[in-house]
Amino acid sequence: MPQEHLFKVLVIGDLGVGKTSIIKRYVHQIFSQHYRATIGVDFALKVLHWDSDTVIRLQLWDIAGQERYGNMTRVYYREAVGALVVFDVTRASTFDAVLKWKDDLDSKVTLSHGKPVPAVLLANKSDQVCSQQPRLDTFCRENGFVGWFETSAKATLPPYNNDGRLATSFCLRRALTLKRQRDVWLNISWPMKRVQSWIQTQMCRFCLGSTAVLKKEFAVDHVANSDPSKRMEKEEDLQGSVRVSL
Repeated sequence: MPQEHLFKVLVIGDLGVGKTSIIKRYVHQIFSQHYRATIGVDFALKVLHWDSDTVIRLQLWDIAGQERYGNMTRVYYREAVGALVVFDVTRASTFDAVLKWKDDLDSKVTLSHGKPVPAVLLANKSDQVCSQQPRLDTFCRENGFVGWFETSAKATLPPYNNDGRLATSFCLRRALTLKRQRDVWLNISWPMKRVQSWIQTQMCRFCLGSTAVLKKEFAVDHVANSDPSKRMEKEEDLQGSVRVSL
């Protein structure tokens, strides 16, 4: 039976860069030039049969472009395993905002082991300009993006008809690899934790036993000082109580 995973991937970027269009094309295979601006957050679900042993239920969270200036992004970002940071290649200001979105992401959410959420850069509307490969290769390497892709939700001819599929698959592949590594670590560390727990239990029992012996010796000395004839009788009684406590 295939193993199922639920992955949450964020789609972030400035207002009007085409986030909603990319999601609609990717999930529903439709495109429209008349989308209204997203208010707050919206999300779409897509089921992917990744391989014969893996099913991924992908949640794409469409974060409104103006939300970076609010306080709700921390809530929206929670439990994300990846992010697509989108800019419009025809508007330089949206590219300038990319690092602000990346900084906002890194400051508000991390993976379970404390590392940043993998972020992929999307150069949207790339059917309207020439390729920016050398520039973006360097930019991603210097600013912590795991990769970048040219995309266009509108174009239907190669190489722009990937409508986010390559980028999403790339992001999910990273997330799946990290999760499997974490599962392997848990399989290794869980027996070690059981061993540590057993050691701690034995140490506690030893300490309790040592405390009981000290109490016995103190009680015997106290009895001996007060009435030496009762020392032997008190020792036998306290030895029995020590065995019970252990």
